[in-house]
Amino acid sequence: MEEKRLKRFGQLIYFLDSKIDEIAAAELSDYTLTRDQLYMLELIMNDEQMTQKKLIYKLNREQTSISRAIKKLFESGLVKKEQSKFDMRSSVLKPTDKGL
Repeated sequence: MEEKRLKRFGQLIYFLDSKIDEIAAAELSDYTLTRDQLYMLELIMNDEQMTQKKLIYKLNREQTSISRAIKKLFESGLVKKEQSKFDMRSSVLKPTDKGL
């Protein structure tokens, strides 16, 4: 019985995630943003010292995945990079006027 409930629970999670993706894609279609990119942009807006390394930690994603998403945000003119005032080796991600 427990195995059957667990299987059903997994199916429901998959269904909900699919529906959320579907709704998000429809809502974001005018902006050419994915749900993940929108969330990254929100994190960047809410942290004045957001770095790529922090995004990797907060989102628990691979560096390459975050790098690609940041590149798309940068190319779309939604995010810019500035040198950190605290660590000259690091870049801070900032929203542009368009990204706000």
